[in-house]
Amino acid sequence: MRNRIIVVLAACFLAFAIIGFNPNEASAISVGTVTSSTDLNVREGPSTSFRSIDRLPSGTPVHILETANGWHKIQHSGNVAYVSASYVRTIPIPANGSGNTRAIVNGNVLQTDARVINDRGTTLVPYRAIGDALGINVRWDQANREVHAQDGNKRVMFQIDQKKVFVDGNEIQGAVPADIRQGVTYVPLRFFAQTFGADVYWHQTSRSAYVSRLFVPGSEVLPTPPAPAPIGTEAVVTASSLNVRSAPNASAPRLGGLPNGTIVIVESESNGWAQITFQGQKGYVSSSFLNMGGPASPGLSGKTIVLDAGHGGTDPGAVAGGMNEKDLIFDVAKRAERLLTAAGANVVMTRDRDIFLSLAERVRIAERSNADVFISVHANAFSNPAANGTETFYSTRYSSQSSKKLAEDIHRIMVAKLQTTDRGVKEGNYHVIRETTMPSVLLELGFMTNSSDAQKLRTDAYRQRSAEAIFEGLQQYFK
Repeated sequence: MRNRIIVVLAACFLAFAIIGFNPNEASAISVGTVTSSTDLNVREGPSTSFRSIDRLPSGTPVHILETANGWHKIQHSGNVAYVSASYVRTIPIPANGSGNTRAIVNGNVLQTDARVINDRGTTLVPYRAIGDALGINVRWDQANREVHAQDGNKRVMFQIDQKKVFVDGNEIQGAVPADIRQGVTYVPLRFFAQTFGADVYWHQTSRSAYVSRLFVPGSEVLPTPPAPAPIGTEAVVTASSLNVRSAPNASAPRLGGLPNGTIVIVESESNGWAQITFQGQKGYVSSSFLNMGGPASPGLSGKTIVLDAGHGGTDPGAVAGGMNEKDLIFDVAKRAERLLTAAGANVVMTRDRDIFLSLAERVRIAERSNADVFISVHANAFSNPAANGTETFYSTRYSSQSSKKLAEDIHRIMVAKLQTTDRGVKEGNYHVIRETTMPSVLLELGFMTNSSDAQKLRTDAYRQRSAEAIFEGLQQYFK
């Protein structure tokens, strides 16, 4: 009897191992979206006694692994974490009666004749159909055999015959090109994650390709909400594409979207939501992505500004206190991008997602852009945990006087806003500011290895003030 039990248990364990480990299937059992009015804590364990390791803004999609005692176990940044189930709206996996492959976009089965294709381990999805469902404008240029897509300010183009992919005019190395089958343009499922910031996975059991982008592109961390606006205030959309909803919450039906730079009249504002008139009817948008007061700074209008979020991809930068430098500074750079774009600047991001770029590639992007200025954003680290504060570097090789003025203008405002130790403006021999020919600076926002600085760097408020300092420093420089 004992031997039989052991055999049965061993067989069960083996079956579980075989079923549970499938490299072609994500382990998520459902998908959900954050619905809390404030950022939702992500914790190390399933109770409020566990440490918060991150926060998710309303509308963020999450992959749910299991649910118990009011807590969801989720996939988060490649690890397992926990969020309160009370603040997550679950989107169930629809039954697949036909057994055919299909696409599910934001919880809805995509109605299209174009099938999802599995080709030698790669999941291919119809580009235009999914693009339309996500609010991405996709068109086919027959004369040049090119596929173009517009997502807010982002422009993506495939050259079908040459098998090349371009994002904002820059060729993306290693990207899998589009393929045309029976008149339908197909791209790998992961392309929507790499290029458009969507959350994707393939669910083998239901034979479903999941695509979720229930948040505003480029807004992984919600900015600190602005002060309530008076009735009739003019405001400018700072997100790439801002969702307009029928009620002031992220789960309300979507009425449409507003592209970056759109001017709206805010009729009222409460709890982080602004009421506007959209296509003749009442609508609501997140006021976090509005620049109150209308178009700003004529000095910035038309200027080309390259924002370089350091590190990325396989290079995490400094790692300390549970933070990766690459993620922290990318958040700051994206916040600065929104502010600058709303002011009429042409902003070029050296990286718009978590990818590795060599220092030489960053310089080439700046030079090809014919940029007016180059800003490289970093956070510091040092073996002595007492080291703290903010410092700014410039190079004397090219545009030395202009670079020094740019560094001084940004640094002065940065220290005042962040209330950190002033480590000064210094000459530095860093590659990205030494080799760029336009006025260039490298910012060190604080020390991740210092307990006080690290505590500040974790907060949305500190990151938002850092972005505002970059913005206001550039306003001063171009005045």
